[in-house]
Amino acid sequence: MVELAGSDAAILEAQIAQFAIADWLWQMIETKSAEQDCAYYARGDLAPHYRAALEAGFSPGAAGYARDTILAMAPWPFRLEDVRCPLQIGGGKSAQLG
Repeated sequence: MVELAGSDAAILEAQIAQFAIADWLWQMIETKSAEQDCAYYARGDLAPHYRAALEAGFSPGAAGYARDTILAMAPWPFRLEDVRCPLQIGGGKSAQLG
């Protein structure tokens, strides 16, 4: 998916928009997340609310999710080394540049 996001993002976006639904994303979360994350998401006080939020988010269709996925996977149009102001990158491990 990452390769296709870099080479032909429009095709990948269209493919995701065709198959992504709330139940599919929940299954991905349950099967691809780390064990401690799965335990957190499955908590009785969180899971129903999380599922409801997924249903609401996908209710108009998957186009928004597909677009967000492409934006997250596609290469940035600049190099971080070229940024000349302080910034902080979050996700996984945080790194601070500048």
